[in-house]
Amino acid sequence: MGIGVSEDYSELQKLIRLWKENYKSRAMGGWWALAGFSLQMSTFLLKFFTGIKEGNIEHGLLAETN
Repeated sequence: MGIGVSEDYSELQKLIRLWKENYKSRAMGGWWALAGFSLQMSTFLLKFFTGIKEGNIEHGLLAETN
């Protein structure tokens, strides 16, 4: 019998707390890295779906940054 979602979340929260206590600079660096990846992905998806909505046919061009 597996553990429930709330128990999984509780265990994850405990692990994160311990990681932050023992490896503060690494923990914060990891959070900033994840925040950067999240920002990049959100920006890409916004541009991608905006391009699709506007009717751009070349989906490969939607990822260009210019």
